[in-house]
Amino acid sequence: RLWAFAMVLAHSRHIFACVVHRMDRAAWLESHVAGFEFWGGVPARLVPDNLGSGVMKADLYDPKFNRSYEELARHYGCLIDPARAGKPRDKPRIERMVPYIRDSFWKGRTFSSLEEINQALREWCLKVAGMRIHGTTRERPLESFLAVEKTALKPLPRDPFEIATWYRAKMGDDCHVYAASGGYSVPYQYRGKVLDVRITNTMAQCFLDHELVKTHPRVGKGKRSTDWNDYPPEKVA
Repeated sequence: RLWAFAMVLAHSRHIFACVVHRMDRAAWLESHVAGFEFWGGVPARLVPDNLGSGVMKADLYDPKFNRSYEELARHYGCLIDPARAGKPRDKPRIERMVPYIRDSFWKGRTFSSLEEINQALREWCLKVAGMRIHGTTRERPLESFLAVEKTALKPLPRDPFEIATWYRAKMGDDCHVYAASGGYSVPYQYRGKVLDVRITNTMAQCFLDHELVKTHPRVGKGKRSTDWNDYPPEKVA
């Protein structure tokens, strides 16, 4: 089973789509980054579906997002304004694109790899979806994008976005927290506390109430990173 991620610009209806093996938090963020790079800019406002990979709690006035998604919004300088749960009319432009992608791109085609799918899908976004006459605007989305909307997008930040995943983990009696299948030691004074653990491709950071308390290089599945100074003096030996 594959998952398709799609974003559409509100004015031109220029669409970006990509395919992933699973729509977890990392894929959700990576797909956003790929979309912004595809357009060469960032829209001022994102109206996502209430997918758990991005939105933890749907609320009209006080929605809750996972911290990874908040970091992405801060990095790119855009507002997250999720659609209301069960209200597809809050995002009608993308709702109409779902059957169009399914029928126009997928129907009758076979592929041998994920890379082949995404290369073909990128070309489809430009040459097929981008050059069709849109039923509402009566314009070609790609031409409208290049003529009007591209200059209205915010420029891409100079520094690339570092994708991180956040976990909640309770520090055990062994002075470790466990996140993303790895273990990381934390000073014994925090034993029994619930920490926020930020995991990137290279690093693990442990926070308590937004205060950084420990940093480790990331370890592989089933491995542990231990700083013996994190143990009580009488336990180090």
